Amino acid sequence: MGGFADRQYRLTRIAFLLTKIAPVVGYFELVSDHRYNTLDAKKIRILKDMFHQTHLQRYMPGERALKVLEDEGLYLRRIDEYPDDPTEGEREHFGRNEERILEILNMQVPESLRMSQQEAAILSHGQMVSEKKDQFIQSWYWDEHMSRFMWDNYGGYTKSTDCVLFVADRLKLGDYLDDVLPVGYRFEPVKYVLNKQGQKEAFFTKNPEFGVEKEYRVALDVRQLIFFNQKILPEFNWIKRHEGRDVSNEGANYRNGGVASENLFRHIDDAGFILSVPFTRLLAAVLIPEDASSEFATRIDELLLIKGSELKAQRVRVSESKA
Repeated sequence: MGGFADRQYRLTRIAFLLTKIAPVVGYFELVSDHRYNTLDAKKIRILKDMFHQTHLQRYMPGERALKVLEDEGLYLRRIDEYPDDPTEGEREHFGRNEERILEILNMQVPESLRMSQQEAAILSHGQMVSEKKDQFIQSWYWDEHMSRFMWDNYGGYTKSTDCVLFVADRLKLGDYLDDVLPVGYRFEPVKYVLNKQGQKEAFFTKNPEFGVEKEYRVALDVRQLIFFNQKILPEFNWIKRHEGRDVSNEGANYRNGGVASENLFRHIDDAGFILSVPFTRLLAAVLIPEDASSEFATRIDELLLIKGSELKAQRVRVSESKA
């Protein structure tokens, strides 16, 4: 095996081994199990780092979690459908660079065709708003520890202890998304910045007040879904591209042929859709609070078994800390 290929193989193998080890130890300090108390500080630090790098967390109320297990799908919501953060998808739409470009363009055309800075800013803002309506996202929590904030605000723990933390293998999820989504989708952490609306990056920046969410995001511009497939998701009534052209061979050089399979997407409403995934095969652990009901735990285990998973719900202590 060649140098580069050999290195890639070793890295892939190491990543695979990490995904096998980390589920066992990722939450050792929080699970009601004393087997890990003998680990020394160095090993604990290594294991925490492994967990942090290879796993993502998703907190859900009980009924919603059961539905996800039954349907095996991830809901992607349109980015302008988050009322708690109206700046989602915002960016610097008309900054100094744009002003300079407009000045240069205005010098090249007759005065009657020139555009004012204000007119250009309005057009640019309209373009940004249009981009937001085409961008759909799905979010995970990325950290080495569980979060009481996420248990309460996304799992609904304060309302009902029958809630779930799904721990997903980030590498497996990424591989699956590579296989089923067209080129151009993004799967990466969000950056928290002081001046959100002064950034050129619209979809992976947020204000610092949301930093507690430690978000790792899937983002998809739905216009890419029909770049090679004119018929996908007709319920959305999107504009068809390449009208009247045979584009069947244009995706030959792309993953999954450049075409998103229609049967993987299910329309829910104008705010979002569900992407089908082999959900249980992507999971490293299914965690429930130690005070969740036995009936709820049994239902989770039954669904995991029905889906062919060897996982079972593990009870964990939900910290009193709000972090």
